[in-house]
Amino acid sequence: FNNVHKIARMAGPLALVAGALMKPFAAIATSVLLWGQVCAQEAHRWSHVPPSSQPSFIRRLQACGLLLSSEEHGRHHRSPYAEHYCILFGGLN
Repeated sequence: FNNVHKIARMAGPLALVAGALMKPFAAIATSVLLWGQVCAQEAHRWSHVPPSSQPSFIRRLQACGLLLSSEEHGRHHRSPYAEHYCILFGGLN
């Protein structure tokens, strides 16, 4: 099940509050950070979907390293559970 909605449910209102209360640059930076978190969670979700069930563009993004692949993320779920925690792409692991 996709949990992105849980993060997006808070990111949207927080971005609106940031826009109302912060100076423009800080509000934009905060909104970009929040949107980035939503995108990172979506990338993480695709790493849990079997490649055979993924759209071809997701597989291509994973193959070229722009999204976290199922294989790369699977290392995080194996002992010793001490590495490979980046949920966006494997280059940061």
